[in-house]
Amino acid sequence: MVKVSIYLFIGLFFKMGIAQTNKTLRFSLVINQKKLELNKTYLLLKDSITPRKLIFYISNIECLKNSKVIFKPKENYFLMDLENENLSKINLETKASFDSIRFNVGIDSLANASGAMNGVLDPINGMYWAWQSGYINFKFEGNSKNKSFQFHIGGYLSPYKTIKTLTFAVSKNRELIELQIDLEKFFKYVNLKELNNIMSPGEKAVELSDHYKDFILTKK
Repeated sequence: MVKVSIYLFIGLFFKMGIAQTNKTLRFSLVINQKKLELNKTYLLLKDSITPRKLIFYISNIECLKNSKVIFKPKENYFLMDLENENLSKINLETKASFDSIRFNVGIDSLANASGAMNGVLDPINGMYWAWQSGYINFKFEGNSKNKSFQFHIGGYLSPYKTIKTLTFAVSKNRELIELQIDLEKFFKYVNLKELNNIMSPGEKAVELSDHYKDFILTKK
């Protein structure tokens, strides 16, 4: 009887420990579910692609259950840098169970209109256009076989707003929510022979931001 009670206690302990683990949101760069590394060269769509830098802002994270918001982090802005594993994930600091997560890729107009700020919004991070008085929402740089590419996607004033809201389903009780930026899908919407440089707000920046939903995906 004593042994049974001990086993039940141990089982309950581990069950509670698992349930009480905080959730983590993590981003990675992939091709067909295979994780890539920055500064390495990959054969893609008959071209050799070397991703050098991938940095972007995530803001206004909301965890939902049955379409109702049940948790929001205290911080509103997060800077993701896929060169650093510690800067490519967010501890959501909640043990609650939810079935979807929603957030913005980019910085809202309020923060942009406030000018340069501190913390992750500090211009020292290289994500602020001093001349434009606004933030870069998504920065992707690298090289192809014949030329370099730079995509600095920003803009918060109509008609060139590039902040986008994305929503992803979350499996029940999943502790690690993995979102993948698929390089192959990205270059299906970007033909480097026709476009290899976006450095200011405009139609091309808006068009590329419209495709976030197509190349930022949940890990299967």
